[in-house]
Amino acid sequence: MAYVIGRTLFLHIPKTGGKAILSAFRSAGVVPRPCRSPGHHVGHANSDEIEESRYRWGFVWSVVRHPVDWWESLWKFSETPGSGLYDIDPELDHPFRPILPFCRRGLGLSDFVGLIVERRPGFYSDMVDQYLGAEDRVPRVDFVGRTEELGRSMRQAIRLGGIRIGDGLGGFIDRPDIVNRSEPMDPSLATWEPSLLEDVESYEERTLRRFWGGGEYTGSRGGN
Repeated sequence: MAYVIGRTLFLHIPKTGGKAILSAFRSAGVVPRPCRSPGHHVGHANSDEIEESRYRWGFVWSVVRHPVDWWESLWKFSETPGSGLYDIDPELDHPFRPILPFCRRGLGLSDFVGLIVERRPGFYSDMVDQYLGAEDRVPRVDFVGRTEELGRSMRQAIRLGGIRIGDGLGGFIDRPDIVNRSEPMDPSLATWEPSLLEDVESYEERTLRRFWGGGEYTGSRGGN
């Protein structure tokens, strides 16, 4: 997803808190404009795929989520009625298209994730690289924040990107629950099999190394 916010381009990697970011800017009187690119779902394009001349920006930024939390969030999303995950048009170039054939309703966390990563190991890291550029290449972004410190990340993006905002944003980004939390899931379903958790951390190692210094996972941070 990509949105022009002020004179910046925000690359919204799905399930990283983007809805909270967009809502916060709207509350401050800054209306994000979704970028449209032929053949893509609205807002689902990276900077290389946006060709229309009416979009202008001088600063590109994004937010990433810890891979373990990202997979938990995708599972919760898949179990949320009306989420739209199972209604994505397969003809459009949507970032979830490669895994849609393997997504199943009514599964516990480990069964849901295991079914996907068995066939698409490292999918989240592949998607991050698609949006931000691979670590060993020229980056597509000027700044990357993290979901677990979303308020601070937004403040940095606003300062670095020179986004002019109203008064409605300050209190919003200082809230500890800035990323809207999903309804609690059945604890018996929301558990990781230890071996699968190790596999996921191994598959997503390059994202963990790139943005978390390879740090050990310390538990779910919640959110959706």
